[in-house]
Amino acid sequence: MAKIFEAADSQVTSNVHTLFSRILEQTLALANHVRDLKSVSRACDDTLRSLLGTLSLVDFFDTIEILLRRPNDDLRRQVLRVLEGRLEQNRERDTPSQKRALDFLSTLIGILEASPDILLKHAAVACIEKISERYGRKDHLKVVAAAKVVCSEHCLGQADDRIRIIGVLCLASMAELLGQAIIPVLPDALSRSFSLLRSSMKLGKKSPRLHDAVYSLISVLLIHVPWMISGDDFDHILQLSFESANANIPEESRENRRETLQLLAKQVDVKETFGAIERNWSFAVSEGPKVSYGVHPFQKRIYTLTLVQAANEALEVIGVAIEKHPKSSTLKNVSVLGCLLRKAFDLRRIQFCPRRDESYEEREVDDVENSANSVAIKMIYKLNDTTFRPFFIELTEWATTGLPKDGEGRMMRLTTFYKFIAIFFDTLKVNIILFH
Repeated sequence: MAKIFEAADSQVTSNVHTLFSRILEQTLALANHVRDLKSVSRACDDTLRSLLGTLSLVDFFDTIEILLRRPNDDLRRQVLRVLEGRLEQNRERDTPSQKRALDFLSTLIGILEASPDILLKHAAVACIEKISERYGRKDHLKVVAAAKVVCSEHCLGQADDRIRIIGVLCLASMAELLGQAIIPVLPDALSRSFSLLRSSMKLGKKSPRLHDAVYSLISVLLIHVPWMISGDDFDHILQLSFESANANIPEESRENRRETLQLLAKQVDVKETFGAIERNWSFAVSEGPKVSYGVHPFQKRIYTLTLVQAANEALEVIGVAIEKHPKSSTLKNVSVLGCLLRKAFDLRRIQFCPRRDESYEEREVDDVENSANSVAIKMIYKLNDTTFRPFFIELTEWATTGLPKDGEGRMMRLTTFYKFIAIFFDTLKVNIILFH
């Protein structure tokens, strides 16, 4: 067979390809009909392995290309699954194999663009991902062309979650391979991903797998091209993450979100991170899925508890950013950090003056204040005397003189402030003892 395929006579080669395609088609059809007959099914599997082993990868692509021209979508899906398996096991790294595999991306793109069959699209995306993983380093432009189609209405724009999930995961794999070369795809990739993440948390239509796939893509982009993610993109990531914190999703999905946010804190310039958290603090505190409080009181408790989680995760991002970046980064951003901390320290007053049905419980405010105090301590120990003094004076003036003396709001703000002072001085005592 190999000698015939390599023969100079193109007509003979074409005829053999056609015959081989027919044998492959018939074997696949037979295997599909005899799944319950184990002995016959095993014989079909053995025949299929022998057929596939006969061909080089180049000849294999030529053969299945003939089958993919058939109108039978069941057959085309089977053929692509066979191709995916061959690519999974393939060890051929020679130049002809690499070139033929990358050229075949155009055939897969054509299927993705033209076919209305979701399962066929799914199989095409799986093969696009495998070819990109194994051979994409040889031609980034062809992988980028495929990525653009995956981002389009032909894949991520479909209504079926199966094609959306595999499409987002395929993009994550491509981004890891391409690095900076993924930049031309970013606008569409991020826009689609944000829309999909929002849809994955809709009440009654939650899709944890789609939720996690989007966070996988965002994580890869934060690793390889963090400087290409704009302030608006950061706002979207944070706001959607705060909605995710308020959503009833599995613990594994919550952990995926937190890992992505921590990656954001480590990878992104701290000025962008601090500014984005400060801009979106009110969203972290007050936004999320609204619950009918008159129906199930227990639901109301779930709602307020998850709101606290969003606020705590926002502060956690700040804490990680302070720890993982140089001291100079904190020194340069004392102003925005001070603004954020004042907002966090004002949570008690905002929640309890006046108290409303949706207000936090006392223990929930305590929880957020503990997180804010931890961030404040981390920040202070990165400051020098020149920056600490004005920061501390401004915070003290804000707490002690910023509200009417006879108002309940002033008492609430001072309660938070004095709790922070107590923790701060306890920390100083511990450090002095350790130093001595």
